[in-house]
Amino acid sequence: MKGRLVAIIVFLLFIFVFTSGLFEGIVNFLTWLVTLNMTQSNISIAGEIFVKIAAWIISYTAVGIIFGALGWFNSDVMKFVYFIISTLVSFALCYIVMILETYLLYIVIGLGVLLAVVIVLAIVLYIRHRKV
Repeated sequence: MKGRLVAIIVFLLFIFVFTSGLFEGIVNFLTWLVTLNMTQSNISIAGEIFVKIAAWIISYTAVGIIFGALGWFNSDVMKFVYFIISTLVSFALCYIVMILETYLLYIVIGLGVLLAVVIVLAIVLYIRHRKV
């Protein structure tokens, strides 16, 4: 009797969650991720190689740490979670590399100016320190 009551409550909760629109944000986010990957894949070959290697390293490390802490290492769930984490990390890295490649000239100019300021500041401080 207790099992049936729990099953009915879980069923009602399940229906409420799906009819209330709580998953709409998740579905919209996942749709955005897929369209981003399909339409914004105009990064360089070097960027793609970096993304694949970095996504593999980050995903395996994160999944290994999570499932090692839970004590579920080498479970079947681990493969599914690795796929999800790998996909999300890959999407995020593709987006970051795309932005970096788009604004690379501005980033290099900004870092060059910053480096010049640091060098001038170091020279000025060295000269002041030497006079004292």
